[in-house]
Amino acid sequence: MTVLEESSPRDAGKGIDMVQYLQTKIVDVKTTEIPRYGMSADGYTKRSGAPTSKMIKLEGEKIWRRLMYWQFSNASTCFVNINKQPFVVTDCEVPTPSSART
Repeated sequence: MTVLEESSPRDAGKGIDMVQYLQTKIVDVKTTEIPRYGMSADGYTKRSGAPTSKMIKLEGEKIWRRLMYWQFSNASTCFVNINKQPFVVTDCEVPTPSSART
């Protein structure tokens, strides 16, 4: 199963981490209660990210993974942790929750 693709930032080789994008297909999504961890008192996310109400299942896996996000001002980036590594997930990759399908 291929789960990542590394981007090539302009500053490659200057100590800046590479962004890793999720390449595995998301086969299902479900909505749960939002856990109460990951936010600072000011409403910003901690470095580890903040949880969303969405959980996703990846192709070829049996476990559900929590969709997380980093929030900076009015912009956020969604990601999922796989083996303690964050992989960015784009909006268009997340299917409609199975509970909302008709």
